[in-house]
Amino acid sequence: MSDSIVMFKTFIGLTVFTLGLSCHSGTRHLAQAPQPRTLKILALGDSLTAGVANNGGYRPHLYILLKNAGFSVDFLGSNQQGPPDMPDPDHEGYGGYRIDQLGPVVEKSLGTFKPDLILLGAGGNDIAQNFKLDSAHQRLVSLIRKIHKLSPQAIVIVQSRPPRADHLNAKVIEFNSKLQKEITREMKHNKQLYFQDNFKLLTAEDIGPDGFHPNDRGNQKLAEGWFNAIQRILRTSIEFSN
Repeated sequence: MSDSIVMFKTFIGLTVFTLGLSCHSGTRHLAQAPQPRTLKILALGDSLTAGVANNGGYRPHLYILLKNAGFSVDFLGSNQQGPPDMPDPDHEGYGGYRIDQLGPVVEKSLGTFKPDLILLGAGGNDIAQNFKLDSAHQRLVSLIRKIHKLSPQAIVIVQSRPPRADHLNAKVIEFNSKLQKEITREMKHNKQLYFQDNFKLLTAEDIGPDGFHPNDRGNQKLAEGWFNAIQRILRTSIEFSN
């Protein structure tokens, strides 16, 4: 006769065993627990994803937060950018790219990589270039649909734009308002889509001298926003006995 108690967490289809205990003829021993599967993350977007001056943006901070929380994580992407001590600098961030310019990036990247999570931040250059702003939020939803057509298993977390410290901040607020409404509608029939409001996490003091890119403190706050969103999505615990 044998009985066992197993506790595990399911992370978007990933099973991470934390304890296995079995009993056979009165002899108790710890069962060997399989290693957790690596969480594959694709950071996709513009220069806030890539970072400036090789600082890696929010990604180095996020990597540390995830590793310290016990995640086995692999950043994916065809670009490598970040500080010299960053263990995994891979990403798909492109400075100056508008939403429409990320379409070919998505097609190429998702033909190569199979991410579990996609962290999407785009629209800042549409605002900076005043490029068809009335429909920018709709273009971003179209990009998300393209992503899920190519990679239906992936969870997409899309962020609101962080604030700017210049005259374009009013445009950021308008874009974010339209985007949140559009994403909320899309989420009703797309269970793989989540919205992360990173605008509210930063202030003008968290933006660098160019008025657009976050400083190090701002990037730390962005990383915390992404990390908390990932934690919320993956926080599912199940206990069973047999």
